[in-house]
Amino acid sequence: MGAAKVLPSPPRILGRPTMSNLKAAVSSALASRRNTRAVALIDRLASELHRAVVNLNYDMETNGERRVIQIGFGERESVIFDVGANDGSWSLMAAAAAPRSQIWAFEIVPETFETLLSKTTGASAINPVQSGLSDQEAEVTVYCIPGQSGLSSCVPQVAERFHQVEPTPVRARVTTGAKFCEANDISHIDLLKIDVEGLEPQVLAGFEPMLEAAQIDAVQVEYGFANVESRFLLRDFYEYFARFDMVVGKVFPNSVDFRDYAFTDEDFLGPNYLAVRRPLVDLVSNLRG
Repeated sequence: MGAAKVLPSPPRILGRPTMSNLKAAVSSALASRRNTRAVALIDRLASELHRAVVNLNYDMETNGERRVIQIGFGERESVIFDVGANDGSWSLMAAAAAPRSQIWAFEIVPETFETLLSKTTGASAINPVQSGLSDQEAEVTVYCIPGQSGLSSCVPQVAERFHQVEPTPVRARVTTGAKFCEANDISHIDLLKIDVEGLEPQVLAGFEPMLEAAQIDAVQVEYGFANVESRFLLRDFYEYFARFDMVVGKVFPNSVDFRDYAFTDEDFLGPNYLAVRRPLVDLVSNLRG
């Protein structure tokens, strides 16, 4: 019979205990026991609790996305762009939350676009568009994940390394947001929602003429681990939107937390951030809650 395993003792606190050395002692005790079942369970529960506190919630009905539309755009005739519309669920939610709005729903994958068409039939406010948006007019490869249409991406590493599946490549067309708006006589966008699994920088670049002209009031972008592969961090979003005098905040169920960037925010725990033109003080105040 082998000798019993002896776990290291936590460090002794010498002198009068302070919050600092108490924290250090607890940290050392937990770290030295990190492979035990009890500590692993504590860590898992604490991680889940933290994700809940920071609103890592993809349910648009409860995570604050519906509130953003209702509070910010629900009472007026708004123009809303849904870039990366997938099966149309977000567009349908937006149409219900802002019934006087016109919604342009862009879906790049042909098969998914057919689902979008089917689900939005009869929703007169929704204009489905079979195209992707990027920083140029081109034909691109979209890497699709079978059975998970919402994870399609033009960034191959997102599928291969992040989702760890073998994607199916599909060729499709993209144009720029500014060119699309010019061709369709759209001079102003109230809310631009972008959910394109890593291609956000290119989509934003395609709207730059309108951003520079203050023709887009608000932009919602998804932020998460796909940003590791796109190499476009939360810091980059903040710096990008600052060029157009926009404030940035994380979307929560009952507020948008507009605040300056902090390094500790770079946690890849989204899902959604909102940028709003700084001069629209009433909109910012209403959304802040």
